[in-house]
Amino acid sequence: MPIPTTPGLEGFIKSRPRMTMTVNGDPRMSCWVGIPQSQQDANGAWHEAEPLEAEMVMFGPSAQKAFAKIRPGDHIVATGKEASYPIEQDGQIVEREYFHASHIGPDNNVTAFTVHRGPERYNAEREATQREAARQASFEQAEQAPQGAAQQAPAQQTVTGQGAAAQAAPEQGAPQQAATQGPPTQAMPAQQAGPAADDPVAEVLSQRQQQVAAEPHTPTSSPPGPDGIAR
Repeated sequence: MPIPTTPGLEGFIKSRPRMTMTVNGDPRMSCWVGIPQSQQDANGAWHEAEPLEAEMVMFGPSAQKAFAKIRPGDHIVATGKEASYPIEQDGQIVEREYFHASHIGPDNNVTAFTVHRGPERYNAEREATQREAARQASFEQAEQAPQGAAQQAPAQQTVTGQGAAAQAAPEQGAPQQAATQGPPTQAMPAQQAGPAADDPVAEVLSQRQQQVAAEPHTPTSSPPGPDGIAR
């Protein structure tokens, strides 16, 4: 199926629009538009030529809207059809061509414009935007919930492990302190009562025992010598 198309033109408003009425009482807006032209020279280069002038006419309520908005110098894009009407020129009746526009709008290639939308459409678009934002937020929260729970469990385990290590530290310190203190000091045996003063043999034996106790005992792997045996 072929795509339905409509003839159109692009140009700029060259004269001030005029509002008149037809014989039937319908609004009629007319103005002259300039249609840019270009021509090619002998070397094949293109140059801008004088714009082509054409009359543009619009009827009905659309004519009233266009008359209130367009101004000379505005770049527009219009769709419609070519038409003609008879006029008398130099005593002869000739057909004068014009462009019967059905739609007129700004050319967004060369014009910056702002579109004001109605309140109903604006509210509908705002509600749709809010619903989409709420849906996206709930979707992100649902994705972050399992990740948050998975991150919280290792954190609790880490805290528990650190607490156990802190509790084990005093217990480990106790054996170290005990090892530092060393074994308890053994009490020295009480000295035996000295021998009687009137017993010379007992006195000699007592002196010999004191000498043996005072000498340090050095263990050796070899047997004692003759002196040790004699003693």
